[in-house]
Order: sequence, then structure tokens, then C-alpha cells
Amino acid sequence: MDEFLRQARALLPWLPESLIRIYADSFAETQNRDIAIAEVRKSPEYNAVYPGNIRDDGTVRLSEQDYSAVKESYGLTLEDYGLNTEYFSNTFTKLIEAGVSPNEFRARIESARSGIVENVPAVKEYYSQNFGLDLNDNQIFASIIDPDVGQAILEGRITQAQIGGEAQARGFQLSRDEAQALERAGLSQAQARQLFAAAETEVPRLATLTRRFEGTEEPEVTTTEMTPEGLVERPGYDIEEFVQAQVFMSAQERERIRRLEAEEESLFTPMTGPARRGGRVTGLTQQ
Repeated sequence: MDEFLRQARALLPWLPESLIRIYADSFAETQNRDIAIAEVRKSPEYNAVYPGNIRDDGTVRLSEQDYSAVKESYGLTLEDYGLNTEYFSNTFTKLIEAGVSPNEFRARIESARSGIVENVPAVKEYYSQNFGLDLNDNQIFASIIDPDVGQAILEGRITQAQIGGEAQARGFQLSRDEAQALERAGLSQAQARQLFAAAETEVPRLATLTRRFEGTEEPEVTTTEMTPEGLVERPGYDIEEFVQAQVFMSAQERERIRRLEAEEESLFTPMTGPARRGGRVTGLTQQ
């Protein structure tokens, strides 16, 4: 089987490993390349990798190599106009199903861009007045290219995904509801990047101070409790307290941080009044 896998990888380098294995299994049994590739195209995995490529009659619109090349070309066109290709996977599928060539797609994009440039101020004003959104030129452009992307922008789903991604990049896991709460609070991707970059250092530090000065044991979590802002309450000091203080400006959490830092500072401040014994003030006379 290893030899069949090696041959399949050499013959079809554009296929992912899951489809390579299907091809190799079939070829090992039949010694027929046409049957092997047919088995690949009938597999559930195929539609996930090459959506829209199978016609209703079972034939393919493009070879797998051409499919990958066309999709890459679509993406390069969008990147040339400063757009993030990861939000246009459904667009690419529709274009392939419609038989739109890369050159035709580029021509459409150039035409759309030219028309938008003349109307950007009016479109921005419309979004602001009707949806309360201040969109940049690329967001407006993207929403016109693909209505699904436009709807995602209106519903905040793209910003929510960006917020969740920035959190994950710094080691924090946010639920969808938490990302939505932050998006509704007005947090942008750039602000999220700054927030979680600071949290990466500050949350562990404040968690240490909490254990040291509040002496609370971390309770076992049996049910999911939520803060008033829509954040998940985690054991100990964690990201939700930091977000409450920095984004939602919680007076309680900001005062808590101030108190913890004051107690930390007092450990390193020489005392001129009452004496200390260990870390504790014992009174006006030293004991």
C-alpha cells in the first residue's frame, strides 16, 4: 500500500491526503486509474474539497488541478484589491458552478470597483444612517461583490470571527456569545488585537495577585454562569474579569485591579510606622 500511496502522491500532488488514500485504495484493488479517480469523486470528502465541481449528471466541471488553479486565480484578484479571500469561499463555488473564467472575474471586479468609487460617500452614509455601521471602502466593496458577505458584515459575524481569532492567537478561548458581546460593545479587530496582547501578560499576573491577596480557592465549575455583559464566568481570575475592566469599564473590576496592585506595591514599600512581622502589620509595638 505504501507504494500505491507514493505513486498517487506523485501523480496527483494537488489532492489532499484524504483523497490520495481513497485513490490509492481503489487503484490497489483495480489497477485502473479511471476507476480510482471516479471513486475519489464519489466520496463525501470530495465535495468538501471541491465544492460545486460535480454536475447533476455526475460529471466534473473542471479537473482537480484546474479547479485549484482557478480558485487560486480568483483569490489573487481579490487580494489585488485588498480583500480577504477567506470570506469568499461561497463566492468561488458559485463562480465555478457558473463557469466564470478568472479573466472574466477580474473584469467584473474592475467594473464593480470603478462604479463603487464614485458612490462610496453616499453608500457609507446609507450604512451609517440605516445600520449604525461605519464601513471602510473594502467592506463596502466586499458587500457588493457577494451579498452573503454583506449580510455577514451587517450582522457582525465577520468582526466576531476576527475578535475570536485575535483571542485565540493569544491563548484565550471565547465562546461565540462572548465574541458577539464584544462586537456589540464596538470592539474592532485592531482593538481586539491590542486587548488580548495586553491580556496575555496581565491576566496571569492578576491571577497570581488574586491568589496571593484574596486567598480564594478556584471552585469546581459545574454550571455555566454568565456575567451581565454576556461573558462566561471562569474559575479564578481570568479573561472575563480583564475584559469587564478594560472594555465594559466595570467599576468593580477596575477597583479590584487597583486594590490588588496597591497590595503588591505595599510589600515592597519600607514602613516607617507600625512594625511588620513577616508580611503582617502586628500593631504599634513590634511583637
